[in-house]
Amino acid sequence: FNILARPLNDKHYLQLLHLLKYGRLPNLKNPKLLSEKMLWRMLYDRKEEYRRITDKAALAGYLAEKGLEHYLPTRYFVGPDPRQIPFDRLPKRYVVKPSHVSGMIAFVDNADQLDREALIKTCKKWQRIDYFNKGREWQYKGIPRNIIVEEHLGAGVEAPVYKIHCFHGEPQVIFVRSSDAARPGTFTWLDSHWKPIGSDIPAQKRAEIAKPARLQELLGAARTLSAGFDHLRVDLYQFPDRLVLGELTLTPANGMMTHSKELQILKGKMWHLDTNKKRRGENTYRGGKRR
Repeated sequence: FNILARPLNDKHYLQLLHLLKYGRLPNLKNPKLLSEKMLWRMLYDRKEEYRRITDKAALAGYLAEKGLEHYLPTRYFVGPDPRQIPFDRLPKRYVVKPSHVSGMIAFVDNADQLDREALIKTCKKWQRIDYFNKGREWQYKGIPRNIIVEEHLGAGVEAPVYKIHCFHGEPQVIFVRSSDAARPGTFTWLDSHWKPIGSDIPAQKRAEIAKPARLQELLGAARTLSAGFDHLRVDLYQFPDRLVLGELTLTPANGMMTHSKELQILKGKMWHLDTNKKRRGENTYRGGKRR
């Protein structure tokens, strides 16, 4: 799809993607559903701050300003040249990831058995990726292509992750996937009081998940990090002795979430989108130029 649709401008590309995903064109003149508001943001609400919190290397500075730098894993290296990674000074376990893309990570579980050249090749492959062209998520455009080496916290299954959807600086909806091996793929949607929402989740997919001991800390961190944003997803891992930030996400799943109509409507109502920004000509860019 990306290859065939590459000649399209951002608006036509995203409209076509929405049509293929949901079977209908998005209403961008008067967006109501969450996916429509997400696409409106991608096209017409483009702030430099969005790029800053999306850049995994720059994220450390944002957390420091918020007084939450202790929620980041310890970092051992950040730089553009993977050949400069100080392999001989690293611990036995660590992770490596690019700063400019989402969902790519290499886990080093035993440095003694590491093929360094293979890892360097992987890093260089990551750096060739233009993540903006994969989904027209504007905030990824122009992010420096650095490599990050940081503390190994596990392969993402040892600690639960809470994906907290915040609207206007307030945590409203929490997504949690079950870690129960007996019920793989089950999940639940909850409000900030840990009450289930989304009544149309099939019974075989719905998970019963205990309230986390650090719920108020999770909500407080999400509230602090999302302050000033009309919508932001804050992903936090809960370990026995600490919380760790996974990422801050402005356009989950490129705006093409696998949501029920009920959740699309519910979350869309929580987001009071200021569509006058487009009419005022504020923060509306296309290809780096003001429209």
